[in-house]
Amino acid sequence: MPRVGKSGKRLDGTAFRRLLAGPRSLIILASALVLVGLTSLLVTAAASVSKPPPSRTSAEALTCERAHKICNRAAWRALPMRAPDATGTTLMTESQAIAAVGWQSGDQVGAQQMTYGQAASAYPDLAGEAFIGKSRVVWVITLYFPTPVQSSWAPPPGIGAASSGFSSATIVIDAATGTETDWCEGCSTIPASAAALTAASASQPAPSKDRAITASAVQTTITIDPDYGATFAPPPANAAPALTAQQAWAQFIQQASGSSNTAIPSTVTVQLGLFTLPIGPNCGATCSGDPVQNGIAYTALNQLAYGYSSPGGSCVRGNSANPGPDVKCTDWVFVDADTGHMIVGMSQPQAG
Repeated sequence: MPRVGKSGKRLDGTAFRRLLAGPRSLIILASALVLVGLTSLLVTAAASVSKPPPSRTSAEALTCERAHKICNRAAWRALPMRAPDATGTTLMTESQAIAAVGWQSGDQVGAQQMTYGQAASAYPDLAGEAFIGKSRVVWVITLYFPTPVQSSWAPPPGIGAASSGFSSATIVIDAATGTETDWCEGCSTIPASAAALTAASASQPAPSKDRAITASAVQTTITIDPDYGATFAPPPANAAPALTAQQAWAQFIQQASGSSNTAIPSTVTVQLGLFTLPIGPNCGATCSGDPVQNGIAYTALNQLAYGYSSPGGSCVRGNSANPGPDVKCTDWVFVDADTGHMIVGMSQPQAG
């Protein structure tokens, strides 16, 4: 059975299938939930555990949401993809869109450009987000895999059987921002075509034996995400990673997707440094194995890593109550320089 998802860019970052970086479009979904149902969820939950009735503000919000109304029109209008594409906006080409959703050599592919309204009309079970402007231009792309791909979603223990895999997937991607808005595992929405395959092949950089990939050392500490405290600092002068930048990248790609195409893309810059990402206060046995310093547990603490960065799309700034304007992002993937294991993928907002 097809499995449909909304606002599906995952905490892996560049694509539906490739397990690389962070969930920018999930922030959009969270913003919409505040407008169309999160308050009622919270009020209902609160009512079940507390005797006092909800405050007047909460009661009004609950009444509004039960009537299926938009209850915060200012926040609704400020959602980043509510507005039409601005005049003169540069839109993704077919090649760029296919590459963005994770096409690999060996995949068949179909692609069509249309407005989000047209997608919602033609494929209502796929493209149905009420908070995306109907006039925005999107690409609807279907990937056909040479061998079944295991579903990334598993049922809770004891509830249903795990998926046996799927051989096709359809992704809707906003042509202005590169944000994946909808996806469906097991859907063959757009037929494969020779033209789309040609466009996909054009997006792949030709491997070159003359292009030696070397990693430059980080010179000054880079703040990747101030909200999470993620930093990338200069390595020691005597740092001697067990793997080269190319070897670590190849190990990462093979573990993430099984692909044999392990050349580092020409758009990627590589740096060697010490990566740090806090989790929060030490959580004891549940954080077993995570480094701890001064009572704080870390996903990585001054871990020697390669940082692979490339131009990203747009980051949603602010929060659901006070959404800010989109800003340009740099996408990062951090890989252990000794093992080739991926640490995390993140998006770094650029100064405005």
